[in-house]
Amino acid sequence: MSACGENNQSDGEWLKLGHRRLAELELGDSSLAGLPARVLGASDFTFETIKRDPQLLEWLLNADWLTRVYSREDYWHEVGEAIELCDDEAALMQVVRQLRKRHMVRVAWRDISHLADFDTIVAETSHLADALISHALEKLHSWAVTRRGTPMDASGKEQKLIVLALGKLGAGELNFSSDIDLIFAFESAGETQGGARSESNDEFFVRLSRRLIHVLDHVDKDGFAYRVDMRLRPFGGAGPLVTSVGAVEGYYETHGRDWERYALIRARVVAGDVPAGEALLKRIQPFIYRRYLDFGALESIREMKAMINAEVKRGGLQDNVKIGPGGIREIEFIAQAFQLVRGGRMPILRKREVRPVLKRLAEQTLLPGHAARDLHSAYEFLRTLEHRLQQIGDHQTHVVPRDHAIRERLAFAMGYADWNSLEAVLNKHRAHVREHFDQIFGTADESETVPETDPLTAMLSTPQAELDVGRLLETAGFREISESASGPLRRLLEDPRIRQLSDRANQWFLKLMPDLLRAAARTKNSAITLHRLCEVLRVIVQRSVYLSLLVERPLALSQLVRLCSGSVLIANHVQRYPLVIDEMLDSRTLYSPLRKTGLAQEFTERLASVEAGDLEQEMETLRREKQTNVLRVAAADLAQVLPLMVVSDHLTEIAEVCVDKAVTLAWRDITERHGEPRYQLDG
Repeated sequence: MSACGENNQSDGEWLKLGHRRLAELELGDSSLAGLPARVLGASDFTFETIKRDPQLLEWLLNADWLTRVYSREDYWHEVGEAIELCDDEAALMQVVRQLRKRHMVRVAWRDISHLADFDTIVAETSHLADALISHALEKLHSWAVTRRGTPMDASGKEQKLIVLALGKLGAGELNFSSDIDLIFAFESAGETQGGARSESNDEFFVRLSRRLIHVLDHVDKDGFAYRVDMRLRPFGGAGPLVTSVGAVEGYYETHGRDWERYALIRARVVAGDVPAGEALLKRIQPFIYRRYLDFGALESIREMKAMINAEVKRGGLQDNVKIGPGGIREIEFIAQAFQLVRGGRMPILRKREVRPVLKRLAEQTLLPGHAARDLHSAYEFLRTLEHRLQQIGDHQTHVVPRDHAIRERLAFAMGYADWNSLEAVLNKHRAHVREHFDQIFGTADESETVPETDPLTAMLSTPQAELDVGRLLETAGFREISESASGPLRRLLEDPRIRQLSDRANQWFLKLMPDLLRAAARTKNSAITLHRLCEVLRVIVQRSVYLSLLVERPLALSQLVRLCSGSVLIANHVQRYPLVIDEMLDSRTLYSPLRKTGLAQEFTERLASVEAGDLEQEMETLRREKQTNVLRVAAADLAQVLPLMVVSDHLTEIAEVCVDKAVTLAWRDITERHGEPRYQLDG
């Protein structure tokens, strides 16, 4: 990005507008090297707000308000003091709106003038929203308690509302002009005490939530503070406005969908009962981050993206920097797809912000370094452009307008010579994003024709009574159709577990089987290989995460076929411990077993990712690591890259490290309960 300068071609018209506006406000432009004219020329919102409140410009220019970083504590103190003086809801709404406008003018000024970087801008915007929501809720709660009593649980503990933010507010990266996605909850059922009449906690918190939404969202003479979107709550718009913690947890366990996992990655407690809210987020972590590699999330994101693409096409939104091709949403999808797939096994990826996740993906070699850098730069550029669009009129817009004059103004606000210069950079970033998105998700060009249905898939989809297993095997490429091949396949296809598969799991199964059958047919011992593979599938078929993994990652499928073909012991090992299928994703590690030092380090890192004291998960981690490393040794032995005696050394070292880590865990737990054993020698 070029710096703001007087020589830019498009500067003239918009700087002149800024000067005219300064004259209208009866102020010069000498302060801060003429930046007031630049800001007022770029942002109608800033000009109109200052025009209605001229003292605001004086406040901005007569102190260090424009050059200092406003911390969370600064916002908390200022907002808290102002709201504390409010004696009714009308006054509260006025204060909330005035504070929001004052500080958003300040944020826009600092942003357009390059007095703060992107991280600071989104942090300040988020801190302001946090403070306004939290203090407004606190005030409304105190008034509600005075009128209707204090909500209590069965044990007499006071209850408070929990406010979770999702989206960019949850991530601490709020847009300049954005709605806020919220979920309301409370800890326990009960009734109010101390009021004229008792009412249920449900009723109390529903009323309180409605008042909070009204204070933030209602449009009056001062406008509004934030548009509040409640559609991401359990059961969406059809669900209750406020739900108990137990009901929230039960909903995600029973009804939660993949897009809700995606949304909850960014969930954060922003107001109310913070400890109870954080405990709730901790309890729903297993819903968000699965214990196994979950490649089914990739298909879910493809479906979400396809729906967005359809919306873009219908609405002519190709110039939308958020949901259009190569836009912000595609970068978010990339980061969060990796989080959904691997976050259960790699807590290091459990971050709400997008860019730190991209950095960690590169560090873990899950994403090429150049791709992470491209996406990081594109995200910051596109989000900055989004802010400039919204700073013009404080409107929630993401679309680059077609109007030439407005495009030139946008270039001026971004610090470019003209629209053509800005557009060239914009197109470069969007092309990078689209390229990396397509490489990760395998998205086909929309102009491509839909491929014909695989004949094997069509045959597998026929009713059982009409399925000719022999013809199926022949079509797959089996040279000899014997009972040793057709029998295991027939038993698999007739297994009741196949008929009980969910629609999604059945889709994965129908995608997997043609590739698996063809791969087995190409092995030397095709009938034996198919028999072993069918036995493995009978075990894993109801774990759709493994079906999706084998479909999404052909390398894992080819390694599974190769290992099952080469060794009945390995096939049985995979059948007993399906979690080792994860290890087949990377042939670099699969055939390179670690020695003792590397084993100890890997075990330590895996155990460190488990919450200390969670013995069940620690034991599960030890078991998983043992089985994974035994598979590596077996695979290397099968590939004849290890001498027999070295194989024994590897297995011995795995056992030694397992025992050492188990002793460490046992020592920790026993000494915590009983203290360390001691002895005396010679007094």
